[in-house]
Amino acid sequence: MQPTVKHFQFVVILLDEPDPLQVSTLMSGLVRTLFDHKATISNVSPSLVVGLFGVPFPDGNWPEARQAAVEALLKERDSRIRIAHGECDALVGNLGGPLRYTYDAAIPGFLGILRKLLDADPGSAFEVS
Repeated sequence: MQPTVKHFQFVVILLDEPDPLQVSTLMSGLVRTLFDHKATISNVSPSLVVGLFGVPFPDGNWPEARQAAVEALLKERDSRIRIAHGECDALVGNLGGPLRYTYDAAIPGFLGILRKLLDADPGSAFEVS
């Protein structure tokens, strides 16, 4: 898919798990919860996951789905995660070129979002405006 600018919802989750043996299990649960709320997974690393709502599939009530996902994530893994969520207009699609078969988003201010996540208390969520 060629990159284009779209309006969408996003959730960025930072996992705060000191036991390395639990990281894989917890990340799988985070991704499963995002899938259950119809998110497209944009990025997964050992301690960070990004879910997108409204791209590439535009039909649905994405603000409501995002909020429901945040609530479910906090309920299931409250003390082990920090969540930033919001909506934006950004470049989305295959940002890595024809040899990279992933869907991605260039969320504006992403580095600032990560800084805020690091400063947030475990078990908290905040909306990015």
